[in-house]
Amino acid sequence: MIPTQVFIFIFIGACFCFAEAALRKNQRNSSSSLSRRLKFNTCSVLKSFIEYENDNKESALHSKKEICSCEIEDGAILELENLAEKICSELVSSESVITSSSGFDLNEATQVASIPFEATLETTTVAMEEILRRRLAVVGEKSVLIIRAIAADASTSSNEDKLREEILGVGGSDAVNLSSQYDACSYGQLTFFANTQYGNNGVYTTTIVNNVSGQDNGVIRNAMISQSQTDLGVSQLRNTADYVLLCIPPGTSGGWIAYAYINSYLSVYNNRWCEYPSGLMHEIGHNIGLAHSGEGGNQYADQSGMMGYSYSSDEGPIMCFNGAKTYQLGWFPDYSEQVESDAPFYWQGDLIGFVDKDEADPCNAGEYCDTMIFRLTPKTGNEYYVHFNRKSGFNSGTKEAGNQVMVVNRSRGEGYGPSLIFAKLGANTLYTVQNFGDFGSLTISIGSITLNSNSKSWADVTIQYGDAPTDAPVVAPTDAPVVAPT
Repeated sequence: MIPTQVFIFIFIGACFCFAEAALRKNQRNSSSSLSRRLKFNTCSVLKSFIEYENDNKESALHSKKEICSCEIEDGAILELENLAEKICSELVSSESVITSSSGFDLNEATQVASIPFEATLETTTVAMEEILRRRLAVVGEKSVLIIRAIAADASTSSNEDKLREEILGVGGSDAVNLSSQYDACSYGQLTFFANTQYGNNGVYTTTIVNNVSGQDNGVIRNAMISQSQTDLGVSQLRNTADYVLLCIPPGTSGGWIAYAYINSYLSVYNNRWCEYPSGLMHEIGHNIGLAHSGEGGNQYADQSGMMGYSYSSDEGPIMCFNGAKTYQLGWFPDYSEQVESDAPFYWQGDLIGFVDKDEADPCNAGEYCDTMIFRLTPKTGNEYYVHFNRKSGFNSGTKEAGNQVMVVNRSRGEGYGPSLIFAKLGANTLYTVQNFGDFGSLTISIGSITLNSNSKSWADVTIQYGDAPTDAPVVAPTDAPVVAPT
């Protein structure tokens, strides 16, 4: 059995205390709808985006809002229904801790908690050994425990063997799944395997007494967590594997399909969505700290990779992540370049796609070589990421900007942060970042784009910021004098 995870709390930031008016969405006391006052005063914050069906876009997904929840000592996760959205947005999932002077009220019917009207609230940022472990999760071999359920009126549609095959590619012919696609996109740096110490080779079926029909998914989620902990003899489900996937039986209320807790161990799926690789990669992406990828005003609209929409397809789409997300994951440091605003910069060379890493030309001292990602950091404002979205191999199913150079914008830094597409560039086009720094604007110019089916493809790219460097003059050699023989 995996040893119990030891939590080490180290206070690393100032605590923030808020007046009552700032804590809640409104000033009403809703105690009449609440069942009981919980005895604890402190909980760890988990944040999520619940994703919903969207009939207008290929069963793709959208999210209503960011949700702040409390994870309590017994492993249950309770949505905080009356925490002000501004306060929720400032909290960090798996790092922030909330302390309520009057505890929390729990509506047992919905498994939703609220902060009592009379309470004062304090939030503190902490560092834990668990957090550090999760932040290293972008590389290495990671264990997975899949949990399905038999409820009083319904069961998860797929059996244990089917879930193991569809999620991890074990015991069948499923070609595209969570395990295979992360393995391919990372070139073997991040892999997932079944934790055979629990259940039937990494898949466990728990039996709960609840009826699923018309019930909120949070009630069924917490029932599955509680019963599984009892069945498996663990105090916390997080101690069973690096990642736990809950496959909830069909029939819960609402058109939700999946969600995951950011920087955490848990992701939750509505029945068949446990089998679709895009939904699985998207939610595990949240677990390892990735935010959404969008375009325009839609936070999901970047369809070049897995952190945008997801699709109800068993074998695809076969794609990875955009340049900003891939840079954050840190898989290709030797093929990434950073441009700062403090000095002029000039680069001209081949930008290659992630699928062509093994075909990249080696770098020699003093020479330009093949590059995958440029990270452009202006003097102020958000950063820009430039990459060539080669539509081939393990990225052959990309649904947007295939074989184009993408310019993606995101907040500064390498942590959790949404990204937006700013440009999709074909051959003989350019994009300018105005006022990049004290030396003026930065221009990204695309020359030709060369596509080969059986060898490396590339985009000829020039990036210039400030005055281009001037080559030293080359003086033609002078022939030595020839003395006629005497």
